[in-house]
Amino acid sequence: MLLSHRVTRTLFLLVLGIVSIRQGVAWGESRVTSAPGIQPAEEISRSLEWLRSQVVPNHFITTPDPRRRGLILSYAPTLSRTGPIHRKAFIYDVALAAIAFTMAGDWTNASLVLNALVRVQRSDGSFWFSYNVENTWPEDGDHDMAVIRAGAMAWAGYALTFYLENRPSTNELRALRERALFLSAARAVTDFLLTLRVTDSGKAQGLLRGGRAIVQLGMDPRGTITESYEDQPIRWISTEHNISSYFLLTAMSLLTDDPRYRDAAHAIQGTLLAELWQDDLGQFAQGMREDGAMDRTRALDCASWGALFLFAIGEKDKMAQAMSTVDRVYRSEHQGIRGYRPYSEAPVYNNPRIQRALLPDAPDVQWQNLPFVWSEGTLGVALAQLRLGNVARARGLLTEMLKLRKGGGLQYASRELPYEFVGYPSVGGTAWHIIVEETLRNPNAPTVWAR
Repeated sequence: MLLSHRVTRTLFLLVLGIVSIRQGVAWGESRVTSAPGIQPAEEISRSLEWLRSQVVPNHFITTPDPRRRGLILSYAPTLSRTGPIHRKAFIYDVALAAIAFTMAGDWTNASLVLNALVRVQRSDGSFWFSYNVENTWPEDGDHDMAVIRAGAMAWAGYALTFYLENRPSTNELRALRERALFLSAARAVTDFLLTLRVTDSGKAQGLLRGGRAIVQLGMDPRGTITESYEDQPIRWISTEHNISSYFLLTAMSLLTDDPRYRDAAHAIQGTLLAELWQDDLGQFAQGMREDGAMDRTRALDCASWGALFLFAIGEKDKMAQAMSTVDRVYRSEHQGIRGYRPYSEAPVYNNPRIQRALLPDAPDVQWQNLPFVWSEGTLGVALAQLRLGNVARARGLLTEMLKLRKGGGLQYASRELPYEFVGYPSVGGTAWHIIVEETLRNPNAPTVWAR
C-alpha cells in the first residue's frame, strides 16, 4: 500500500491481535432491508448524537486548547487505549461532520465545527492534515510528523462551500459576518490548492500534487517498526485528491463566478479523463508517481469516488464501467458483514518485513484475499449506487454498515490493521452514514458531489 497516495490517517497504533485470514467469500445477491424494529430516522438520530458527542469540549476532552474548541475528535475516545489518534481532529473528518450536520439541518453544530476549522487555518490558506485538540500541535514552529494533503484540504474547503450554498440566507448581522468569514476561508484554501498545480506541458498538466511531507514505515536492525519523517514538497499526484479538488473548484466557481476556478476544474477534468482513466482496469489509476510513471494500484476510491465524478461530468458509460469494477474487484465479507475493501491485487504492507511483523498469521496475504470491510468506502459506493437510481442496493449497504455500530458511532473498519486502519467508532464512517441516509430520505435535497 502506498500510504502517501490516499487520504490516509497517519496512525501511531500499537499492534493489536489479528484474526486469522481466510479466503474471500461469495457475494450474496439478496436484498437487505432495514434492521428489525429500527427505522432509518432513528439510526440517523443515533449517528447525529454520536457526532455531537465527539465535538470538543466533551466528557473526554474537557479542556481543549481554546483555539481548537469546536473541532471534532475523529475516533471514539477510550480510557484503556489512549493513543494519539484519540485526541486528534483530522480535517477530512471535520469537513464530513460539518457536511452531515448541514444535510441534517443542524445549523448550530455545522457552524460550530466550521468556525473551529477556520480558526486552525494557516495564514497561507492551507490546513495541516490533523490537529491535536489539547495543545497547539501542529503549528509552524512545532510540526514534526505533521503532513499537508491536497485531498483533505479540498474537503475542508468543500464543507465551507456546502454550508454556504445550503444555509438559508438572512440579513442578520452575525449571519452575514459568518458567511463572509467562511467564503474568505474557502477562497484561501482553494487558492492554496492552485499553487500545487502542475504547470508544465507534460501528461500531468493541470493536476494538483499531493501536498507536503511524508511519513514512512520502516524497520530497524532489531526488527522494531519505525516511522521516518521528511518535510519536503510532494511530487506525486493522487487521483482521489484531484477528484476532491474538482468538486471544490466547481463549487467555488459557482459561488464566486471566478473564472480561475472554472478553468482549473476543467483542466483537472480533462487530464483525469485523458491520462488517468484506465480502460483495462475499468477505473482510474491511483495516480502518478514522483517520476511521472502511472501508479496503477487498484484503489476503491478511484473507482467509487471516480464513479461519482464521472456521473457529475456526464460520463455515464465510464461510470457504469467503474461501478462494475467496484463489485468485481473490491467486494468483501468479514464477520458476517458485507461491504467493500479499500484495495486489491496488492500486499497489505509494501515492505515484506513489516507485513510479516504485523500480519504474522498471513505474511504473504494480498488485499483481495483479506476479509475486511471499510465503512467509509462502502458508504461511498452506496452514494454512487443512489446516483444510478439503485435505491435497494444503497439501502442494503447502509444496513450492512449499521452492523458496525458500536457505542453510537460506526466503526471505521471491521478489523484493525496497525498503522493503516482502526476498528474504533469513527467520524468517517458515522458521517458518511448520515450523508447517504439523508440522500436516500430526501432524493431532491442537495447532496455532496452532485455537480
